[in-house]
Amino acid sequence: MPAKTKPTKPRLFRVGHRRRTFNRKTRVAENVTRAQNETEAKKQIARQRGVVEVLRVLPLDSGFRIVAEGEVTRPAALETGPDLPDTLAERRETAARSLNDPNKLYKFKYELVPLGSLKTSHDDNFNIRQDYPQELQPRQRDRAASKLQIGQIANTLSPEALLTDVQQLDRGPAIVGPDKAVESGNGRVMALRLARAQVPERWQDYQDTLRGQLDTFGFTLDEYNKIADPVLVRERLTPVNRPAFAAEANQSAVLTMSPLEQALQDSQRVSPAALQALVIPQQSTASYIIPRGGPSE
Repeated sequence: MPAKTKPTKPRLFRVGHRRRTFNRKTRVAENVTRAQNETEAKKQIARQRGVVEVLRVLPLDSGFRIVAEGEVTRPAALETGPDLPDTLAERRETAARSLNDPNKLYKFKYELVPLGSLKTSHDDNFNIRQDYPQELQPRQRDRAASKLQIGQIANTLSPEALLTDVQQLDRGPAIVGPDKAVESGNGRVMALRLARAQVPERWQDYQDTLRGQLDTFGFTLDEYNKIADPVLVRERLTPVNRPAFAAEANQSAVLTMSPLEQALQDSQRVSPAALQALVIPQQSTASYIIPRGGPSE
């Protein structure tokens, strides 16, 4: 009598087993890829906020928390504590280093506010506003020169220049105090008002760009829609001496030219014909025919 042989399982089962194993491995790989993509997206948000180097992303029940270079974090068990702000609130936090002291950090929070609520040093006719603290405006704004400059900003308005936070005091979103008085960026805010009134396509471009970046700054579309003529500003949180801070924030971080360098550059803009036509009466100077602050209106 022949010996009994152990029946083999149908080949179909083995093929199906391999198929199920393959599917499980595929799902695992997809999950890993998805997690990597989500982590990279979160790091990208941090980079847009101005963080140069992102070390890692801590997962939270309510979202995630970016850990930046040099930051000291609490134990993981405390990272999910109830006192940790939600993700949107975290995105509204920003900062900028002092131009005079690199070890000093000013803290701000992003705010969406109506354009009309911001107090600038001058009104749209370039008259001094009585409700603005004049000690916060260190620049002497000549009416003709300022009108020309702000008109140029409005006509060539770049939303990226007004919305990209490079964590510097003299550029990016305007800086305001708790009373909405502009501490840095009077010209930028006045240019926005001028663009809204006279250059609608540039104003609309700013609004479209801002609406597309709401999540980056920690705002929702519902919050945006509830505000008339919304603009993005940085509201200062760090207590300061306001006149001193305004003076610092309105100085450029870019190295300026010396008077000689500026004169040499300006000389290239004057044609020989213009110089030959220049007539200066005796006992007079060039300021006699060139009004102070530039050409008159």
